[in-house]
Amino acid sequence: MTTTTPSKILIVEDEILAAENIAKHLRKQGYEVSGIVPSGEEAIARSTELRPNLVLMDISLQGSIDGITAADRIGHQLQIPVVYLTAYTDSKTLDRAKSTNPYGYLVKPFKFENLRVSIEVALQKYRDEVVKEQRFAEQLEDSQAELNQLKRLQEEHRSIAEGLSQALKNQEFSLYYQPRVNLRTDRIVSAEALLRWHRPQHGTVLPATFIAISEANGLIDPIGEWVLRAACDQLQAFQESGLKNLSISVNLSGSQLKLPHLHVQVERILQDTQIDPRFIELELTESTLIEDMDWTVKQLHALKSLGVNVAIDDFGTGSSSMLLLHHFPFDTLKLARCFITNIDCSPKDITIASSIISLAHKLDIKVVAEGVETQAERDCLQQLGCDEIQGFLISPPIPAAQFLNQISS
Repeated sequence: MTTTTPSKILIVEDEILAAENIAKHLRKQGYEVSGIVPSGEEAIARSTELRPNLVLMDISLQGSIDGITAADRIGHQLQIPVVYLTAYTDSKTLDRAKSTNPYGYLVKPFKFENLRVSIEVALQKYRDEVVKEQRFAEQLEDSQAELNQLKRLQEEHRSIAEGLSQALKNQEFSLYYQPRVNLRTDRIVSAEALLRWHRPQHGTVLPATFIAISEANGLIDPIGEWVLRAACDQLQAFQESGLKNLSISVNLSGSQLKLPHLHVQVERILQDTQIDPRFIELELTESTLIEDMDWTVKQLHALKSLGVNVAIDDFGTGSSSMLLLHHFPFDTLKLARCFITNIDCSPKDITIASSIISLAHKLDIKVVAEGVETQAERDCLQQLGCDEIQGFLISPPIPAAQFLNQISS
């Protein structure tokens, strides 16, 4: 059984008999009387020493300061609630007392029942204020932490933007390649080119960290052009090594898709590298495609006229997936990873994937499953008629030399 600690009350009253009478009644009602003092100076000193829960303060006191001055210091300096017990009811005294924000004002003579009620109301008001102050302090602390985090992010973004502006010139970018395997032949037939930034003093940085910043700072277009050219150069090297039928997929950003001269840029790179366009696949996400559908249709048809293939990435994660199949000339559909993970254990995902694969094949669209990590997932997708798979079961993204060794073996 828990016991409640009694509230401690300091009585400030220069009439000793009246003070003793108040103390007697308080003790009967379960309060702890911290002491009785007759002056404002002693009231401040004992409040500082004893830290009572409440001070009952007469206004007319011994000493050089009255109860109002003492209450003001106790309230503001020590944050202890004060209830006045006084015979004064004149406007001047009331105005002075109100300026100290008291927790009560009892006029003598008073009933002890009214004193008890005033004490309880004052204590509860003070507790509520303490709780509010604590909540405010916590909110302020949380806000400060969020502000500090925002400042750190802003500084990090600024640092990344400054680093990106020099990364191309300093040759800090490279491409890694993640193999795609044909499920009918069990051979690597393609690879997705994935950008890596080897940032000095920071190590290898993944695109998720810097792509949005590069878009916001207008750096994505030259970076995107570099990626496509580097991928074509590497594909040419792969083909010269004997991988005549290998294809490479490259991701396009929304910013690149808005470039009026995008198809001219792609055509120039294909000509410069002497790459057969049917071995290049350009990947776009659903969010990129739906920003301006009329413009996107024109862009994709212009790109398709060059002979390159077009793929929709993360298919099935958006609300407009079926609409996109109707509007855009896709060659490849990449099933989102959310349908692939543990597909062998999910009849619902099997049904969804089977329906998408069947629909895509009827539209003469190849289906690639992303994020395949287990043999069970691979076997299930093969049974569903999926064309190709990509994921850590085959290989993580790896540098070109390592990719060449893997495909050769």
